Formats: sequence, structure tokens, C-alpha cells
Amino acid sequence: MKIQHYFYLTFISLLSLSACQPESIPADDLDLGTAFYPVETGKYIEYAYDSLVYDDGGSSKYSSSGFIKEQIDSLLEETAYEKEYRLIKYWRKQNTDPWLLTDVETIHQSKAEIIRSEENLPFIRLVFPNSQNTRWNGNALFDENIIVKISGEPMKMYQGWEYKVVKKNYKATIGQFELDSLLEVEEVFDDSSIFSLRSVNQVYAKGIGPVYREMKIYDSQRPIAGKPWEDYAEKGFYLKQTMVAHN
Repeated sequence: MKIQHYFYLTFISLLSLSACQPESIPADDLDLGTAFYPVETGKYIEYAYDSLVYDDGGSSKYSSSGFIKEQIDSLLEETAYEKEYRLIKYWRKQNTDPWLLTDVETIHQSKAEIIRSEENLPFIRLVFPNSQNTRWNGNALFDENIIVKISGEPMKMYQGWEYKVVKKNYKATIGQFELDSLLEVEEVFDDSSIFSLRSVNQVYAKGIGPVYREMKIYDSQRPIAGKPWEDYAEKGFYLKQTMVAHN
């Protein structure tokens, strides 16, 4: 199925974009958080990624790395309050290889939120205004019990997610970039069950957009006390995605 193909081959993760503001009042002055994801036709961000897939009850592990490019291709629809854009995704193994088109998706932008549809699932990636400890259900527009296959293994990876801004307006080095105004969203952290771990964090840079993403999605029927999940996960994956270029 397409969802399985997406996670297994490229693990392209998720991206969100900002809402527009009245011309007379800059977004930074209001500090709504919209400047952490600027939207315009032609804008792109490139990422390097590394992933590790667990299979065959954890006895097999498959590593993958490469590069992803996500570019806003065109404005599809516009009203006084909302815009919808087409987003094109590309992939390549080496940074000297030609880009290969992998997916065509949409981003819905309003003054209240950003909704990005991936593999026919609509994610509320960011809400406005936002500040530290702002919370929302980013997966509210689809059934959280949907089954996603990772390397052929069925997983309910979206259960219990709660998006939360855990940091805002801080400095850090992301890849080769020294960035002075970042926002971090914890999309889920759930280790309440010894049989599963769900941990997803996304970092946004003001004036750029999403610059870093880390996902740990693990299941196991044989947990080992005192050992890290990476030692006994039976199915699932790890993904790290870091910005390497943007315009």
C-alpha cells in the first residue's frame, strides 16, 4: 500500500507552513508564531535523513539514508481567509544524483492553523497563535486507530498523540546552520506502555520553516527492563531529518 511504501523507502516526514497576517500588523509584532513557517510559491527546503526499520520481530534491521526536497509548487485555491498550495516532494540517494519526484500533496493555510495532507491523512501541523505549552490535537481530522504498515508490519502509530509547543524563541545549531529563533513542537511522547514507544519532535526556524524532525515509533511484545528501546524493538522505525539547504 502507498503508506507502507512511503515510510519504508523514504521516511519523508512532515512539514508545516504559516498563516498570512494583515499587511498593517507584522506577524513578528503580534508574535502569533506564523513567522516560523513562511509560505510562498517556489519556496523549498532540502533535508538529509537517516532511518532504521525494525522487521522480523526485531531480528532484521534496515538502515537508509538520503536527501529529501519539499517545494511549494503552486497556489491551488484562495479565499479571503484561506489558501491551499500544492507541495511537491523529491528524493535522491546522493546529493549529486538527480531529484526523483515521489509525492504530490497539499497544504491548507488559514489564520488559525496549517493543515498538511500526506498520504491522504490531514495533519494539523501548527496552530495560531502559539506560545510555550500551547496544545492541540494535530491528528483530529482522521481516525487515530488507522493501521499503518511499516515494512509489512501493521502498527497503530497515531494513537494518543497530543501536540505541544515545548520551546519557543531559542537558539541552536541545526546541521550547519546557527539559528537564533526556533520553535519546538512535541507531537507525541508516550512511554506509558512497556510494549510501545511513540516519540516525535519537530523544530521550526523563524523565517524558514521546519528544520529538524526526529521520530521513534517502536512496538515490542518482549520488553527488556533497563535496556533502551533500540535493543529490543520488534517493529517500527527511527527517523532523523535535518535541513541542509533552503531559499
